[in-house]
Amino acid sequence: MSRKALFAAALLVAPLAAGQSGSIADGLEQPVCGDDQSEFLVEELGETDNSGLKDGEYGCTTNKNTCFFADGSEREFLQQGEYRQANEQGEPEERFKDDREMCFRQPGDPFGAFYDQDYSFRTCNTNGLYGSPGIRYFDSTYVTQYPYAVTGGIDDDLNPYLEGKGVPTRQHNVSAEDFEDDSSVGSPVESGTNYNRVVTLGFCGGDDGSEYLASQICRADVCETDRTHFGVAKEQGSCVYDGRDIYSDVPPPVDGDKHKRQLYGPGDSITLDYRQKQTITCVGGEWYEEGPIIFDRENITVPLGGTVTAGFAVVNLGDLPTEYSVELGQDTTAERFSRFESETGSDFTVEVSPKESRDFGVSIRGQREDIDSQVEVAAETTGLTSNERGSDELDVSVVETNASPANVTQYREERNIPGITGIEILALMALAASAFLFRSL
Repeated sequence: MSRKALFAAALLVAPLAAGQSGSIADGLEQPVCGDDQSEFLVEELGETDNSGLKDGEYGCTTNKNTCFFADGSEREFLQQGEYRQANEQGEPEERFKDDREMCFRQPGDPFGAFYDQDYSFRTCNTNGLYGSPGIRYFDSTYVTQYPYAVTGGIDDDLNPYLEGKGVPTRQHNVSAEDFEDDSSVGSPVESGTNYNRVVTLGFCGGDDGSEYLASQICRADVCETDRTHFGVAKEQGSCVYDGRDIYSDVPPPVDGDKHKRQLYGPGDSITLDYRQKQTITCVGGEWYEEGPIIFDRENITVPLGGTVTAGFAVVNLGDLPTEYSVELGQDTTAERFSRFESETGSDFTVEVSPKESRDFGVSIRGQREDIDSQVEVAAETTGLTSNERGSDELDVSVVETNASPANVTQYREERNIPGITGIEILALMALAASAFLFRSL
């Protein structure tokens, strides 16, 4: 709150009703606010266009745990914990922002102020598109330990109110090499605004419209899925890989054990060197070794008399758009009790762009207990520039309908959506209470 707002009550003539608002410039025409113990003059502060300006907006209220917000001709009070897209100064700069700002009163603050979600794990609460599961707070420990995994993030927690309070800041977008030497001088994460500084080393990942969560998800035997290996990317469909596994050809950095977890963009490849060299490619946020057809899992259980859907992907690891003919096998009993979802018949064609994948599903009925335990889906393309064929198999087990839920596959479709995939939402929800989230403001 500016000094002008703090002492403005002495210049006004009669009490305002609780929640009424005005501007300091026409103060003598307004009634007095603050002559009673239950009246408080609150200025618009924090991550807003009018924060702390000389002639900033203000309102009179009976509750200190509120924030005043002026948007055009609209004036309102927000309770602590409420969110608004406040469009703070500099927000339209650079990358697309669709985050929220929270009304929050810190200990020692005279009244509430608006803080960006990047300020702390307490304010990191909602993704504009996907709600609470679509975000994750990356604390200072994670940023320090894995700076190469979070370089696609946005941290815009600096605001005029914090700057006016003399809060220590650090330079943003410091290169990971410099950051490694002294993490106190800066952050490898951009601000996404016209400010070149940030307040906290930690930040809220996934709250902005051009900020995408990524993790280490493998559809290849040579690499291991570990969804606790998180990162924040600028591009949708990016991947994370932790380089403490053995490899021979990986984009830098390759030195320094703590820095090997890093981001890879769509289409990037890594050559892993185990008993033989094998290359994996980042496609749609997941690692693939080969295509063109990959089931989500190796086996599935179906309740007798019930139906379960198994997902599979048609993936194009080539450099040109390719049309694939996809066919469901009919040689086994399990296949005869199966059908493609969203497609008619036992075959269809689909065009897939280079370094991308398309997701589909096979609906499997548990018609009989003695069905053959295999479903095969094959994909084939033949053309001037491509002659590729591949297939993948799924083992099917049918169980009694009264079987324990643990023995029945609980399948959820995995679909790529901007910023986060369905399986990542499940992982985030399961990990929401992990220890590194808990830090004080």
